[in-house]
Amino acid sequence: MKRILGGLMVVLCAVAHAEDQLHVTANQDYTLPSGTQELMLKQLILDDGATLRVPAGMERLQISAEKARIGKQVKIIASGANGKAGADGKNQGGQAATCAEGAQGGDGQPGAAGADGAAITLLLSIEQLGSLQVDTRGGAGGNGGNGGSGQQAGAFDVCSAPDGGAGGAAGNGGRGGNGGDVRIYYNLLPSSGLSGSISQRIEVDAAAGNGAAPGQPGKGGEGSDGKYINMRTLSGNKKWKAGGDEGKEGASGQPGAAGSKGAVDILKGGFVAGAVTQTRPVPPKPDQSLDDLRRAVQSQSEQLEQMSTKMNQTMEALDVRIKQLEKQVKGLPDR
Repeated sequence: MKRILGGLMVVLCAVAHAEDQLHVTANQDYTLPSGTQELMLKQLILDDGATLRVPAGMERLQISAEKARIGKQVKIIASGANGKAGADGKNQGGQAATCAEGAQGGDGQPGAAGADGAAITLLLSIEQLGSLQVDTRGGAGGNGGNGGSGQQAGAFDVCSAPDGGAGGAAGNGGRGGNGGDVRIYYNLLPSSGLSGSISQRIEVDAAAGNGAAPGQPGKGGEGSDGKYINMRTLSGNKKWKAGGDEGKEGASGQPGAAGSKGAVDILKGGFVAGAVTQTRPVPPKPDQSLDDLRRAVQSQSEQLEQMSTKMNQTMEALDVRIKQLEKQVKGLPDR
């Protein structure tokens, strides 16, 4: 993200950027520039009713803020787009030529998969928090296209009665997109007046996108009509000749599978306030204290030191053995 020179003010704009600041004013809707994957801010200000959107196609977004002021009913929207429906197959209209079978209907196209929701990581030192909704749902798959109808069979005379054209196959339904993972690591500034967990103030929807329904298979075309034909006899009697069969219905499509639900973590700590350059935070386990971490590190350090000592002893023993073998070799008579 390009920095805008300090002191530059944009009047009557929904989003006011200062150096290392992102501010979305009350009840305004702002979409981040395409390609934005990481924001390292001194201040993040989202006023009451503000909406911050992630551009379509973005896979992840991380926002680090030394000071975050979030009003009431604020939204961060990073859901995946719904997949487009598949095109319907072509209907074969009209009637085939005399004695010809009907043409097959076109196949329906599969529906497109729903897009995945973006993965959102927030590292915030919170000065104010009203309520926040984070939406990383996967997009729904697109419905499959319908198969086209088969063509009506042609008329017949002395030939065998032709059948109608088969219907086109139904398109498969598109797969649902995956919900994006949401990880929120926070510290509470003393000026916030908050304490304990903030989970009750944050609502996250990382649901999987629904798979879509397949299209309808195409209907078979009508067979040729039956009729009386003149017999080639002296009496010229007429005989009924049955018409052709109706074309087969197209193959059925398969429904799309649902996506996977995104993971959600809301944890206190996991980063140092002011260290907005941190890009890969390691969240602490909820039941692991700082003393536990220190003891684990100390234990690993002692184990490494013991292993180093043993390796040195082994190397020294090997060195002594090699020197003994060299003396034995020198003492052997020449052959």
